[in-house]
Amino acid sequence: MKACGLKLARLFFALAVVISPMQGTSQIEVQGHRGWRGAYPENTVPGFIQALELGVDVLELDVVIARDGEVIVSHEPWMNEAICSHPYKGKLTCKGANIFEMTLDDIRQYDCGSGGNKRFPDQMKLEVSKPTLNEVIDATNTWLE
Repeated sequence: MKACGLKLARLFFALAVVISPMQGTSQIEVQGHRGWRGAYPENTVPGFIQALELGVDVLELDVVIARDGEVIVSHEPWMNEAICSHPYKGKLTCKGANIFEMTLDDIRQYDCGSGGNKRFPDQMKLEVSKPTLNEVIDATNTWLE
């Protein structure tokens, strides 16, 4: 299978991760799916922290393993053309930028927040890149302290 000339057949590793301070309770959980993506860029540290500020019980996120072994928070194994742009190419036009084929330095070049998301017109526009799982965990732990 190809998308924009790049093979997507290479296997990628995706894992749904749930970060919750409510472990062991029988209460209904309110989840921040990809953070608070209605108001902040999805799968970003500001989006996750603002979801916690809003009072969610669980942060739900997915991860992809980058070429250099970094665990990157991303719903798709590629840079989503609906929300990410490359500084030298502008808005992406296809699913050709596969995260599992990039290093963290490559990933940091993509802006996945200042262009907004047309599905969420009221979403705050912030210049942000996809974080590592460690960055999300560190920010969450700092917020919980």
